[in-house]
Amino acid sequence: MVIQQRYNFSKGKAINVAVVVDHNKKFRWVVANSGIDDETAFKRSLLCAQFKNGEKMGFLIGDDAYKAESFLLTPSGSCEEGDPKADAVRSAHKIVEETIASWKLQFPILNSEIPLSSKVARIILGTAALYNLTRAEGEALFTVDEETDLTSLLQ
Repeated sequence: MVIQQRYNFSKGKAINVAVVVDHNKKFRWVVANSGIDDETAFKRSLLCAQFKNGEKMGFLIGDDAYKAESFLLTPSGSCEEGDPKADAVRSAHKIVEETIASWKLQFPILNSEIPLSSKVARIILGTAALYNLTRAEGEALFTVDEETDLTSLLQ
């Protein structure tokens, strides 16, 4: 399991999106909040409480916006280059970044300024669910070339 945050901006306001992605590049947990930082959003989540209470086992990989916990590792942590643990953390972090990039290619609205409304979080969660559905159905991931082709068709 891996955790990462991303923002969608609208007129200077941000929505914090935190995700857990598995090794198959599927979303296992998605939350979208506005008005709070990454650390606070995660610390207030049920997922964090479940890891702290031992209800969930394993490790999460977070970016440097998160403070390390026994179950939450960060790529820059205290591990040295070439250390197998550090390499595994960086590799897992890369999977998350690739998944988010593919998600944004598949749903270009995630790259644009979305008018802030009560529906934005639902739109973000819906795109994550649809992304997982396409993965479950074995559809190929979107690539930059496909995105370019789609853009030229829409002009």
